[in-house]
Amino acid sequence: MLRVHTLFIALGLLAAAAPFAAPVTDPWARPSGEPLTAEAAFQLQPPEREKTGLRLQWDIAPGYYLYRERLHFEVLAPAGARLPPANLPVAETHDDAELGKVRIYRGQLVAHLATAGVTRLRVRWQGCADRGICYPPQQQDFDVKDAAP
Repeated sequence: MLRVHTLFIALGLLAAAAPFAAPVTDPWARPSGEPLTAEAAFQLQPPEREKTGLRLQWDIAPGYYLYRERLHFEVLAPAGARLPPANLPVAETHDDAELGKVRIYRGQLVAHLATAGVTRLRVRWQGCADRGICYPPQQQDFDVKDAAP
């Protein structure tokens, strides 16, 4: 009987101490402990037609970045159409543990593509999180709509 009574006292002390135990957390993690998905970390908006071509915008989550050198744009239709180099803003220099000095974008990136008549576009990019997680290259195809009247 004494053992059962001692067990109940020990369990009671553990239960009373539980609220005071310090949680073990990763300071870089979301509340769930998981990194953002690539889609959430690098939100690419559908292309918008402008007078001189197309406008693409990424909304990049805090703590994440896109590599400038990993941005690629390809015309899928009409066949044979070519794109000149994209007009991109000045990129930040970043010292990458694997790649050395690279150029990156944080926050928001707006790219302008000087082209007319493109009806289908493929966009490729790659990015990482400051906590050391890099995502595989991403790709998205778009049907490009005409500008609103």
